[in-house]
Amino acid sequence: MPDGKARLIPLLNPNEVIEGKPPRFDFAIQLDLDGLGIRDMAYFDGAYFIIAGPWHSGGKFEFYRWVGGSAAPQKFTVKHLGDYHPEAIIIYPQKGFHEIQILSDDGNRPINGIPGKEVGDAAPKMFRSFWLTER
Repeated sequence: MPDGKARLIPLLNPNEVIEGKPPRFDFAIQLDLDGLGIRDMAYFDGAYFIIAGPWHSGGKFEFYRWVGGSAAPQKFTVKHLGDYHPEAIIIYPQKGFHEIQILSDDGNRPINGIPGKEVGDAAPKMFRSFWLTER
């Protein structure tokens, strides 16, 4: 994170990479996300939805909408984060940005007193999710 900014490096040929061809990259883009990195981002209808957070476990998380290019990402507040650790975005085409599902990485959440990522049995491990809805 040079200068405290998140760095994106656009992949120019994703379909070719899937077919086994070498990747081609564009110039790096730096985004000011208040010192946070990008946990996930999703594109829909001309804009990106970004979850920003620390590179390590814990810390604060923020949400941004970015239209790309030289525009600054716009932060919006989510009041009900509680102990969620936002890690993934699901945008359903029929709902768009009106309702977005967020998955929480609960690897540090205790299962019978043991941090989840240290529990050998996969059965009790789970993700939690919540919905962000436009009001």
